[in-house]
Amino acid sequence: MTLWQRHLAALALLAGALLAIFHRDAADMAAIWWNSSTFTHCLLMVPMIGWLVSLRVPLIRPLAPACWWPALIWIAGAGLVWLVGEAAGVALFRQLGLILMLQGAVAATLGEKLVRALLFPLAYALLLVPFGEELVPLLQTLTAHVSVFLLHLSGLEAQMEGVFITTRAGFFEVAEACSGVNFLIAMLAYSVFAAHLCFK
Repeated sequence: MTLWQRHLAALALLAGALLAIFHRDAADMAAIWWNSSTFTHCLLMVPMIGWLVSLRVPLIRPLAPACWWPALIWIAGAGLVWLVGEAAGVALFRQLGLILMLQGAVAATLGEKLVRALLFPLAYALLLVPFGEELVPLLQTLTAHVSVFLLHLSGLEAQMEGVFITTRAGFFEVAEACSGVNFLIAMLAYSVFAAHLCFK
């Protein structure tokens, strides 16, 4: 077995063990990607991260992988994030903890130099965590305010109560779909990816 093969095998074993131990959180995250239209783009992000790593193969091939023991602190810190999520019953923190542990597994088995070479793909993996739906009420209210402002600007009377708008033409609700959160989260993932590829 070559040095690279040994370290990649160690990475596969450690990552596999983490996914097996925290299979509930991995399955919940995958179910959100599959079932929620807000996070469907994450299904594309997994192969995109693989492609970003493949672009760096010529850069990392000359480097020698090495075990990096300080990364165990990284994994322990990620485990603490997971424990906070478990204690508080917040899936977002459990899933974030899992992604951070997987990043730590890469650092522990491949070493500091390879983490630097793979910094963007590793950081980009944080966007796999389903977050942002908490912004829906705020964005609904913002949309309602903008709508009322535009109605007044056009000379129409309008009253707003929460996300409900009353005009002479009828009674309207700014629905969750109108918050724009689906677009906002998907475009964040896309714009970071495009900016990395297109700008230096």
